[in-house]
Amino acid sequence: MTGGGAPLRLVILTRPEPVMIYTTNRVAELVPVTAVVSETGGRFAPRQWRRLRLTLRKRGVIGTLDRYLDLAYFKIRARRSDAGSVVERMLGAGGKTARFVETLEVHEVDRVNSPGSVDLLRRLAPDLIFCNGASILRRSVIGVPRLGVINIHTGIVPEYRGPTPEFWALYNGDFDHVGVTVHYLTEEIDAGDIILQERTIVEPGDDELTLRCKNVRTGARLVAEAVRLIAAGKARAVPQDGARAGKYGLRTRHDDRAMRRRLRARRRELEAQRRCEGP
Repeated sequence: MTGGGAPLRLVILTRPEPVMIYTTNRVAELVPVTAVVSETGGRFAPRQWRRLRLTLRKRGVIGTLDRYLDLAYFKIRARRSDAGSVVERMLGAGGKTARFVETLEVHEVDRVNSPGSVDLLRRLAPDLIFCNGASILRRSVIGVPRLGVINIHTGIVPEYRGPTPEFWALYNGDFDHVGVTVHYLTEEIDAGDIILQERTIVEPGDDELTLRCKNVRTGARLVAEAVRLIAAGKARAVPQDGARAGKYGLRTRHDDRAMRRRLRARRRELEAQRRCEGP
């Protein structure tokens, strides 16, 4: 309920990918959802050409080739590690990663920032938007809901802003800064005021994918809790300390190999400690 007693109108912006589908469905189990706007990205070929042009502009020819080698590396790694099975095992019980539940009102759009999408959002008249893995939102979208936009970030901010925060925490050996944050969304990436935050315990067998799944499970619960607090007028958002901010970029294949060497070394150390401690 909102301050005036009417039910809060919550709209979720997301993409039709397993982890995002899980989060959307789980949040909808915990709090009422007015509608879901699913960003499909349009036709594959034009989207890929747009991405290639942007990458060429930013990185040049050599940098672009190097980036596409990174992408090929990560695709091969995902297949070899059977990432889909890990996600299904940790998140997929009851088909929660396969499709949006039938009770949800789902609207598909090519791009969430397009004029048509903004018009759709205005017609849906949300009090609050939950951004769940959609594209970086422009001001025209952020300004639609009267209570703002909240975002789920599977990392601890301000220390780990940007993409793949679990990876960078493992890369740095910073196991105390693995977790999930629900914050208000602003035009600056991952910089909005923190509503809720929770740490995740890193176990010896964890890697960035298992930690992402753990964080997503926790994050869905925190999002629902944040929605209830906002609806009741009880959310107490805390500004981030910009002096502690760390913003990480895209990982490379070289970063990934270095992180995995460090994880293996940590597991050997933990195993040696257990042997020393005895039964």
